[in-house]
Amino acid sequence: MAKDENPNKQRASLVLLTAPVRQSTDERFSQLAFSVIDNLKAGESILITKAISWLLRSMIKYFRAEVTAYLEENQESLPKIALRETKRKLETGRK
Repeated sequence: MAKDENPNKQRASLVLLTAPVRQSTDERFSQLAFSVIDNLKAGESILITKAISWLLRSMIKYFRAEVTAYLEENQESLPKIALRETKRKLETGRK
């Protein structure tokens, strides 16, 4: 769905991963999430941007170190709002 041209399907590819990464320590979910984010982070749709932020914040519970490293490596290419909200979640534990 991430490769579909329909922005709703692209957003769904991000949103559908939020529960698995929040509820499971299986690294395959985090790897898939980072891959989907990489494919969609250049998009300009606010729906995609917010979904990226939501997915990154959902990953913090079990994949904090990986999210922190990902933010550092991709801070120039990630949507600014996703970067800001995820950093805030890492620092405060809140959205």
